[in-house]
Amino acid sequence: MMIRSTLRYLALGALLAGTSLVAQETQKTWTAGASLTSALDGLKEVTHNTTGFVVDFGYNGHLGNSTVPFRASLGYQYFPGSDHLGLKQSLTSFQVAGDIFIASPWTDLQFITGLSINKYKVKSEAAGLGSSTDNVKGPKFGARLGLEYRFTPAWSGQLLVQMTELGTDATRTTGINPSWVQAGVKFHF
Repeated sequence: MMIRSTLRYLALGALLAGTSLVAQETQKTWTAGASLTSALDGLKEVTHNTTGFVVDFGYNGHLGNSTVPFRASLGYQYFPGSDHLGLKQSLTSFQVAGDIFIASPWTDLQFITGLSINKYKVKSEAAGLGSSTDNVKGPKFGARLGLEYRFTPAWSGQLLVQMTELGTDATRTTGINPSWVQAGVKFHF
């Protein structure tokens, strides 16, 4: 319940901040990105691992009919598991995200805030018993906060903190809310 309240406040803050501060317009419309991840506590409880990766593709535009810069993206996250007491659990996710960009005092640096919808799968492998995949029922929601720095018109670096809700409907994941920090690059075309 607490994560939902936090997500609501983040969404309201993102909307207010995005409508009052507008980042510079970008010339490039599409993005392709890759990031390495570092798991936060909830994700470590599932995978017993600290690393993973993210790939995503996005479209840059404006939020509705406003001048607020906006990116809609589709991403794939993979968090490999490591063996823990004979059980290895990996987590994969498809994510649809919407981010708004907020100008900073520095020309090429923008603040990012956004929301995501995630679809998870948990793959469990027991030593000597094979594996099974559990689909987590329904979409799960998340919030994103971060920075993006434009090195050139075609390349940028990004640092994001992602907080998501997994809930209690996946096998052996009761109360887990996977969150992570991701650092990576984006190609703009």
